[in-house]
Amino acid sequence: MQQTPVIVFERGPKAIITLIVVVFVLNACFASSDASVLNNINNMLRDVPKKLKPLAIINASTVSSGPHVTGVRLLSKQLNVLMTRRREDYELLERNLLKSLRITMENERKQNSIATKINANNVKNSANNDWDLTKQLEQLRQEVQSLQTKHLGGNNERLTIEWLQQSVGELRKQLVELQQIASNAMRDVTTRTQSWEDLATIRSDFQQLKLELATLKERQQQTEVFLQELREETQQQEEDFRHLLQNKHHQQPEQLKQQQINAINESQDSKGRSSSNTEETMDDEFANIQVSCVVLCWLKTSVNF
Repeated sequence: MQQTPVIVFERGPKAIITLIVVVFVLNACFASSDASVLNNINNMLRDVPKKLKPLAIINASTVSSGPHVTGVRLLSKQLNVLMTRRREDYELLERNLLKSLRITMENERKQNSIATKINANNVKNSANNDWDLTKQLEQLRQEVQSLQTKHLGGNNERLTIEWLQQSVGELRKQLVELQQIASNAMRDVTTRTQSWEDLATIRSDFQQLKLELATLKERQQQTEVFLQELREETQQQEEDFRHLLQNKHHQQPEQLKQQQINAINESQDSKGRSSSNTEETMDDEFANIQVSCVVLCWLKTSVNF
């Protein structure tokens, strides 16, 4: 059996009217439910094919004979059990309603009797009773307020504790995230500072190499000018010697010619040696400059990556 709750109505004549209406509605529902169940079973039995003889329920307990007698009997038994349970539930509801009505009526009578007593006492001792009643009312109000504050305070404390726990957990998560962000930022800053320092050193080295290149270019230009002057001088000397040889070909002996030729060859050899030495030094310097430029380019690419 299911337990039915006890319904407590409000005070006054409206409660009696509502109780009467509920009782009539329950009786009507009970009667209509019995009839509707029987009609539904008859409709189900009508839908059986013609080979199987149709079945019809005469009463809630008796069933006509046929091939599906056992199933129909079981259904009828189940229906009877359900109907009995429903009747018992309705009876319990009626009892509970009557109990609630009696309780409400008794409470109203008690309240009315208390009110009549209070009125009689108020008529006798109006001033004293008014003062006592005000005190009692104030005490009751204070007690109610204290109880409400305690109840609300307990709930509020519990809610505040839960909220604080949630906020602390969120703050911890945020702190962990901030620490991770700060560590990543510090790493980025260190890498950037190192890269800037490397770039500064590379720039200074590049400036020094530029200066060295400028000085080497100046030296090269000077050497080229010197070589050009030497070439011009040699050409001039050769032309002079040729003119002298042509003019004094018949006058000078063969020994003088040989000496002059040897002197010219020695001078040319010395000039060629000096020029070759200067060219070798320039080639070495250019090779060093090219190596330094390659190193600088490699450092720039590594810093960019």
